[in-house]
Amino acid sequence: MATNPAVAARYSKALQQCAQSPAEMTKLNEELVRLAETISNSQELSDLLGSKVFSSEEKWKALSEILSKADASKTLHGFLRQVVEAGRGDIIADISAEFTDRVYALTGVVRAEVETARDLNQEQLSAVRESLERRSGKKVILTTKNNPALLAGVRAHMSGMTFDSSLQSSLYKLKQQLLSAN
Repeated sequence: MATNPAVAARYSKALQQCAQSPAEMTKLNEELVRLAETISNSQELSDLLGSKVFSSEEKWKALSEILSKADASKTLHGFLRQVVEAGRGDIIADISAEFTDRVYALTGVVRAEVETARDLNQEQLSAVRESLERRSGKKVILTTKNNPALLAGVRAHMSGMTFDSSLQSSLYKLKQQLLSAN
């Protein structure tokens, strides 16, 4: 997958302008996320969309068939046809991520990535989510990631900010205080 956030952001803005309502944006987002997952799960489709060997017509034919089987909206069909014809089929997943961020911003949702030394149970995840929701004033969608280097505790990344209550961070701060005391 090619990564070009600036181009993906422009395309996601264009798709937002195609939507007639927040409800349609949400529906388009669901369809686009499913398509991005399909592309991600199919190396052949991913290779086809990123290939310089195949024409945009060949790429569109394959993608159109998938969209038809998924009963995707005419709006998404038309939008993705433009994306493929512009030679940007390889950034559909990036467009999807950008568009999801736009939908979340519109609906008061924010993503947060939580790092922990080991897996958290549902009760612990709920407590972390609730804490982040209080801080942000928005609904939080969590993704989790194991990071044994943290030793214990939690590090959360949300809206460009990091909240770090890990043992690794506490030990580092203690070390800095001891070194500055000399």
